[in-house]
Amino acid sequence: AERVRRGYRLALQWLALQQVPVRPSDTTLEIARTAADTIDFVPLDDATAEYNAIRYGGATVHLNDPDVLDTLLARMAQTKTAPRISRFTRAARESQ
Repeated sequence: AERVRRGYRLALQWLALQQVPVRPSDTTLEIARTAADTIDFVPLDDATAEYNAIRYGGATVHLNDPDVLDTLLARMAQTKTAPRISRFTRAARESQ
């Protein structure tokens, strides 16, 4: 469980480096949504669900694929700067 918490913390630090606007009051789901709306990158949905299950649901082991967070962190490590989503792309997504 501690491994997932640390991994999620690393993911948040990477988002900060990408200048994703995350406020301390944001929930994990809001953070995932903001990240998806800001950068063109792997969605955090699976990693967020895994973290939430352990942090808030009391789970002590991975509930889904055990490599979800590892895969996300590896991809983040390979990506120095994630491509930003343009305001036009964001507007198109919101209209769907």
